[in-house]
Amino acid sequence: MAGLLQAIPLSEIRLGVTTDEIDEDATKAAEFLNRFGVGYAEVRSLWGKYGTSQPVDKIIEARGIFDTHGIQTSVLDTAFFRGDIPADAAALDREWTLLDASMERGDLLATKVLRIFAFVPKDKNTGDASAYPRTYELLKEAARRAKARDFRLAVENLEGSYVQTGADSARLLKAIQADNFGLTW
Repeated sequence: MAGLLQAIPLSEIRLGVTTDEIDEDATKAAEFLNRFGVGYAEVRSLWGKYGTSQPVDKIIEARGIFDTHGIQTSVLDTAFFRGDIPADAAALDREWTLLDASMERGDLLATKVLRIFAFVPKDKNTGDASAYPRTYELLKEAARRAKARDFRLAVENLEGSYVQTGADSARLLKAIQADNFGLTW
């Protein structure tokens, strides 16, 4: 029986690797992925900057490099909501600007999935349940904005954030029931 079983080729598994964990240079990362038959890339940082901070022309360049090497972007990592809950309108506007820039770059990289966060309190007090309603309100609004542009949001569990554990994740998903909103672990 064991002789009848065959290994699935790596090229048939939708495995992705975070490019900057290979190399900050998009060409080197794409060559590596291609050499090992990995067809998907999670893009966080390119050429020393978050992809969401790179100028549009650099994102277009990265897309060209990935296309040349047969690499598809599966997820664009962002730092969206990776800080304290915005305390004023200016801080919140900076977050919405980041979300818009992330979606613009996601479109250029041909991915509709953004990795985001669920806030990291400055005082490290993640057990303060009184903060949850505001975090959920802002994350629901983010999901609404993303859906309008056909994007999916994936919250990463992160030590020190309001979503660290499976229980935190379950509470979050119960509070935010949007079909374009989920988790990455």
